[in-house]
Amino acid sequence: IYVDLREKERVHPHDSTRTVGTDMLTLLRSHRTPPPAHPKQHDAGAFCFSGNGPEGPVLVGIERKTVKGLLSDIRSGRLSGEQLPKLFREYGPESWLVVEGRYRSNWSTGMLETKRGRDWAPCQVGTQTFVGLEMEAYLNTLQMCTPLNVKHTVDERSTVEFVLALHHSYSKP
Repeated sequence: IYVDLREKERVHPHDSTRTVGTDMLTLLRSHRTPPPAHPKQHDAGAFCFSGNGPEGPVLVGIERKTVKGLLSDIRSGRLSGEQLPKLFREYGPESWLVVEGRYRSNWSTGMLETKRGRDWAPCQVGTQTFVGLEMEAYLNTLQMCTPLNVKHTVDERSTVEFVLALHHSYSKP
């Protein structure tokens, strides 16, 4: 499994005493059944590996997005305009999007909320708030109109579990 070099912990852009992100290569290697995992610069995707498809060998690509990262890229057009076309060119129907994080649509207000500690709070990216329907409808449209497969995970560890399960599935003859 190849992990993109950018999938690492880094200094917070506004507070040098904090960090953001997770070193996904280290997390993958620390799994109870660690696979061979290597860093690699990817044009598209956070993870990739080769496997067995129904018609023969395939490359599998997985783009990883946090909820806030996904929302930012939806609003800016970066996901559909830049990242997904690269993912599809490289991996075709073996393209995956992992949406990472705990979120819900507030039943009363319709606003998208994310988990903060024990509480739920409106999801904000900068000064923008979001309606839960916006994100879910966008993901549904991607699944219906493109070869993209979408998976939701709650955190970095469950993302690693999913990547390993997917790798296992594609390793079968």
